[in-house]
Amino acid sequence: MYSLFEAFCCQKEKSKSDHDDQNIGLLDMPDLVMRETLANCDLMSILRLTKVCRALYHFISRSPQSTKVNSLRVSVREDEVHVYMYYFKPYYETILIRFHYNENGCFVVRNQVERFLRNEDFVSIACMNLNFCIRYIGTLLRFEIDQYQSDGFPSDFKASRWNRLQSAFCGFKRSPLPLPSQDEITNRVVDTIESCLQFRRRPIKVSTLTMSLKEPYPNFLNLIDPKSLDHLSIWKFQKFPEFDARRLINLWTLRLSATFSNPIQDFFHIKNVYLTVESISKEEVLEIKEARYSASSHHRTSFSAFYDSFYYSTYTNNHNVRKF
Repeated sequence: MYSLFEAFCCQKEKSKSDHDDQNIGLLDMPDLVMRETLANCDLMSILRLTKVCRALYHFISRSPQSTKVNSLRVSVREDEVHVYMYYFKPYYETILIRFHYNENGCFVVRNQVERFLRNEDFVSIACMNLNFCIRYIGTLLRFEIDQYQSDGFPSDFKASRWNRLQSAFCGFKRSPLPLPSQDEITNRVVDTIESCLQFRRRPIKVSTLTMSLKEPYPNFLNLIDPKSLDHLSIWKFQKFPEFDARRLINLWTLRLSATFSNPIQDFFHIKNVYLTVESISKEEVLEIKEARYSASSHHRTSFSAFYDSFYYSTYTNNHNVRKF
């Protein structure tokens, strides 16, 4: 929790006096401040301060302030969960936090800072940090979640010698922690994200959403503000269940690599459409042409449909047989 909390705080320049307290962590500061404050307060002042702190806690819980993260990416791997955060203002910065499995705990790495948490499940730690992360996000320019396939190649992560010694020492005291399958890790991560989005007071605003997962999660789209979504890309699914595409009234681009259950008319209001279909009839091709040419030039749709060996595109105004 420490690494992600620190990443979300405003980045301020440290004064020269701060160099003397390099060993004091960010989460230790409230305790140090309160300890000094309470040492100089009487009973009535302490009671008033308790009331103020309690009221402040409830205020933050009811109306959390949004963070300055511009883009968030969650990547699920066979034995790791990666969280990428991108800041554009006041300067560009990328923060990568890796939650890596270990049989005696987990490693949490933020950029070049590494920490070993003994007897902790790396998926639980990653979900706890994501819970904190998504709770305080107001608007995202880009949100990506993917299930990375390593194709048999091992992870490039290598723990430091000190953390390897800590892990080996913990191994003498208990049985190793089991490594869940990648599908199980993905389900737990996505369930955590959906739970966080569901209990927000206001739907999160996302401009670009990209999902590259083995299994479809159609409820995910219902938890996002439909008016803010401009670009939607869904990959890797074999078949995507029917979803309410008409509620995405401002959607500019849709890329759907999986076959879908919706009627093709649901996508006529979208500017750029790239779909994979099981079959397409001549009547549907005529409907696409009619919808394209009946619209104004500003709202005219570029429609591309793919299936097995057939490709149709309104951009070229013809159809060609092409093997994909």
